[in-house]
Amino acid sequence: MSSSVGDEAELRKRKTQKEADEKEALRRKESNQDENHEPTPEEQEYIDYFRKRFGENPRTDILGIDGCGLFCLIYIVVAGVIFTIIFMSVYARQRDIFHKFPGFGGGSFGSGGIGSK
Repeated sequence: MSSSVGDEAELRKRKTQKEADEKEALRRKESNQDENHEPTPEEQEYIDYFRKRFGENPRTDILGIDGCGLFCLIYIVVAGVIFTIIFMSVYARQRDIFHKFPGFGGGSFGSGGIGSK
């Protein structure tokens, strides 16, 4: 009886080892396909165009700003546009909303300010 249990354990070990070997062979095959990939004529045409247009090391900056600075610039511009749209939509509906605050009085320039009576 103990010999049959040992045989089953040996069979399980062989099965797991065989599955692991198959997975490793599949992984090697996929990695070799990626390394040995020859571009098609269409792909090669695109590669040549971009190398001719941008060179071997294309720039990733915009307006000479790259990375965090570019992110901050875009964030400020987008936030400014959004807040401008919000402000204009509020102003278009209620033009007298800012008359409550000193300095924003209606009428001509300077009326409703701190020094006015």
